[in-house]
Amino acid sequence: MRKSIITVSLLAVIISFSACVTVDAASQKVMNDIDSIGEVELSDKALIEKIEYTYSTLTEKQKEQVKNYVVLLNARDEYDRLVAEQAKQWYSIISDESIRLEEEPTETIPVDENGIVQYDIPQDDDFDYQYDAALGGIIIYGYKGNSKAIKIPDEINGEPVLILTRKEVSKDQPYGREPETRWEPTSRYPEYLLIPDNVTIEQGIFASTGLISINIPSCMTSIGEGEFAGCQSLRYITIPNNVTIINRGAFSGCTHLESIEIPNSVTKIDVNAFNGCSNLKNAKLPDCITEIGKGAFYDCSNLEEIILPASLEIIDEKTFMNCQNLKKVIVPENIKLINFYAFADCENLEEINIPDNGEAIYDKAFSYCSKLKNLELPDSVYVYKAAFYESKALTVKYKGKEYNYSNFDDLYSAYKAN
Repeated sequence: MRKSIITVSLLAVIISFSACVTVDAASQKVMNDIDSIGEVELSDKALIEKIEYTYSTLTEKQKEQVKNYVVLLNARDEYDRLVAEQAKQWYSIISDESIRLEEEPTETIPVDENGIVQYDIPQDDDFDYQYDAALGGIIIYGYKGNSKAIKIPDEINGEPVLILTRKEVSKDQPYGREPETRWEPTSRYPEYLLIPDNVTIEQGIFASTGLISINIPSCMTSIGEGEFAGCQSLRYITIPNNVTIINRGAFSGCTHLESIEIPNSVTKIDVNAFNGCSNLKNAKLPDCITEIGKGAFYDCSNLEEIILPASLEIIDEKTFMNCQNLKKVIVPENIKLINFYAFADCENLEEINIPDNGEAIYDKAFSYCSKLKNLELPDSVYVYKAAFYESKALTVKYKGKEYNYSNFDDLYSAYKAN
C-alpha cells in the first residue's frame, strides 16, 4: 500500500510539473506548421517563407520553445538546393564543348590608346532575330558572327530592338519524366557586350556562358534570378541606378569577378546573390540596402573587408560564411540580430563590433573564427550557447565579466540572469 501511495504521489508531481511547462500558442502554431512541411518541393516556397516570417515575429522566449526549428532550416537548405538544380536546367550548362564560349578570349580584344574596348557594330544579318508585332519591335535570339566584342544595335531594319533572349529546345527524358528545357546551343552571344539602355535582358540567358564584360541597361529595375550564375569568366559589369533588387543567385559562381559597385538605388541583395564569387575582393554596399539574404556572400574567400549598410538590421544565416580572408567587418548601429552561421569559418576575422542595439547572436554565428581575439557585447544582447563554437582564441566581455573558450556556455546563463 505504501509503495502505491509513493507511486501515485510521484505521478502527481510529474503531471503537475508538465502542466507548468506550457508552450505558447504562437510557438505551438509555428511547430505545427513546420511539421506540415514534409518532403520539400519547389512548390513549397510560399509555405517555407510564410513559416520563416512567422518565426521571425516571435519573441526570443517563444523562439526557444520551437524545438523543431532545425527542420525549418533543413527545409530551406533543401529548397535552395532544388532551386540550384532547376537553374542548371533553365540555364543550359551546355555539354557540347565545340559550341561553348571560351572562358578566356581566344583573340586580342581591340582597344584604343586608353585601353578602352572597341566594340564592333554588326550587320543586321549577323543576328538571329524576329519582329514581334504585339511588342512593336525586334527580339534578338543570338549573335551569329565571329567578333568577340559587339554593340547591340538600337534598331534592326528600322524597327527598335526591345529584348535579348535565346531560343529554347526541349530534350525528352526517360521513364516518362517531363522534358528538360534548355537554351538552343547555337543561340549565343560574344564575350564582350554593350547593350543600349532601352533593351531588356530576359532572365538567365547569360548564365553559365563565357561572358567577360556586360552593362545592365538602365531600363531594367532588377537583376534576375540566376541572371549570371556560373559565368566563371565574368570580370566587368556595370549596374545602373535604376536597379533596386539583385535577385537570388544572380552572380553565384562568378569566380573571376573581383570587384562590383552596387548603386545607391539597390535596397535588396537576395539569397546567394554572390555565393561562390571566390575572387571578389571589393563589394561596396550602399547605406540604402535594407536586406541582404541568406548566403549572399557565402564562400567569397578573397573578400577582406566589408562595411555593412547603415539601414541593415539583420545579418542573415550564412551571409559571410566561409569568407576565409575576411579580416574586418564594420557593423552599423541598426543591427539587431546576427543569425546562424553568419560569420562561421571566417578563420582570418580579426575585428568586428557588436552595436549597442544588438539583441541576439544565434548559434554558431562566429564558429571557427580562429583569429578573433576580443569582442565586447552590450548587456542587452541574447547570446545562444554555441554562438562562438570552436573560436578558441576569443575572449568575450559581457556584463563586466570576461568569458573564453572554456566557459562560453556561461554567456547564455548570464543573459538569463537578468
